Amino acid sequence: MDDVPVFLLRLRDEHRAFDESFRGLRDAARVAKDPVMLEALRILCEDFLTAYHQEREEKLLFPRLRGDPRLSAGGPECALHFDFYLADRPLAHAARASRSNGAAAEGPRWQGSSLEDQKANSPLCIPGEDHEAGRVLLRALRTLPAPDDPDLFERRLRLLETFGTIQRTHHRREEGCFFSVCRGILTPAAWVEIEAADRAWRPPPENPAVQAVTDALAKAGWPRFAA
Repeated sequence: MDDVPVFLLRLRDEHRAFDESFRGLRDAARVAKDPVMLEALRILCEDFLTAYHQEREEKLLFPRLRGDPRLSAGGPECALHFDFYLADRPLAHAARASRSNGAAAEGPRWQGSSLEDQKANSPLCIPGEDHEAGRVLLRALRTLPAPDDPDLFERRLRLLETFGTIQRTHHRREEGCFFSVCRGILTPAAWVEIEAADRAWRPPPENPAVQAVTDALAKAGWPRFAA
């Protein structure tokens, strides 16, 4: 493991912390039917995984890989993960879950570099679609009323469970393929730059559910909270 860049080890740790925290918060929400725990699960998905973890991948890794012909080289495990990706496209999965739970099934919002990736059919479209599928589900969640009755509670929980399913598959793709590609392309100097630009997570303020999220992450052994 000594030759694995610190930033990639950090991302892997975040995958594991997310998975363990997700299970704990989901189970607590389901058993107690507690809207605060449901909100804690949303914060984990939206503020920790999407706005913190994935945004750092998109800002620190993607620009340094974009346009490099070695992105397409992949390997046997990449081919396997690509087959799984084609068999159940993340955006289609997110749209089905949105419709089945009575939420607005909005399409992706490609813009800037992600739009250029789509036009160029770049290999970055695959992790980009995984990320955007999560955002589609979070936007769908916002179209549902507050969980004031058992049916709305269950519908919101199912959308978040779909988010978790898609992102766990995405994490396997990253660890089985994408991170290896990153290691094959990026230079030691690039990893130094990435490490210098990295940041800790600052939880959203003034939300009573935040403590449950930070407790779950700390229980999972994840320590990188901003002061």
